[in-house]
Amino acid sequence: METLADKLASFKHDPYGFVMWAFPWGVEDGPLSSETGPDNWQKHSLVSIGKAIAKTGKVQDAVASGKGIGKSCEGAWLILWAICTMSRTRGAVTANTFDQIRTKTWPELAKWYHMMLPPVREMFTFSATAIHSSQPEYEKTWRIDAVSWSVNNVEAFAGLHNKGRRVFVLFDEASAIDDPVWDTTDGIMSDADTEVIWAVRGNPTRNTGRFRQCWGRQRGLWQTRRIDAREVKITDKDKLNEQVALWGEDSDYVRKYIKGEFPVQASSQFIASDVVEAAMARRPE
Repeated sequence: METLADKLASFKHDPYGFVMWAFPWGVEDGPLSSETGPDNWQKHSLVSIGKAIAKTGKVQDAVASGKGIGKSCEGAWLILWAICTMSRTRGAVTANTFDQIRTKTWPELAKWYHMMLPPVREMFTFSATAIHSSQPEYEKTWRIDAVSWSVNNVEAFAGLHNKGRRVFVLFDEASAIDDPVWDTTDGIMSDADTEVIWAVRGNPTRNTGRFRQCWGRQRGLWQTRRIDAREVKITDKDKLNEQVALWGEDSDYVRKYIKGEFPVQASSQFIASDVVEAAMARRPE
């Protein structure tokens, strides 16, 4: 007879399968009674992360998108999958500000934690700043924490090692997370015999910095996706089209908050980035 531990282990490299199994999709009178599962972009994201981990044991995954597409929801699923499907997983979740974690990221995690199948939910304790094993002997070693950061305080990421197990890191609204935090987190990717999932999500509000480099000089290290909010089923298409009409299809506002594309020009930039990139791609005559 298959045990709960066996079932969870079967989803070790299958976050999409875990999400479809762990929550009450389509159950009559349940909180997801009218839902059939993740949106297409979320399914693709979950599947691609699972395939990458199964293949190499490590994945750096970046999503830039317009507003309101369900990034926090997908992040919550990843957190729960990561901690539930491998014992003694360690991890950290951060965002551009701690208010973002406190008011958006963590409440979304709380919602999905409470909707998980009871036997799975009871394995973990949820608090205002962490989710961890409910077994006292594993409380310190099987956990994912919400952490704040500053350019002068990156210790939480410097010490995030877990040899022989799994490390999970999520950056929410990653465009505004300063480079030193990224630079420190880089260190965990070289850990031997350790599964590492590093997911970064956000609106592409800045055309400089490490988040932008996921599609630039560091694109060989990241699997990336850009999501147009108009292509996601949960968004208000009429409102989005109003904003496009107001600001213009090629405006930086529409690029950042609807199309999931980085702005053409920073406030202090004299020559637009797309002009520079086009010039670099041309062969000199």
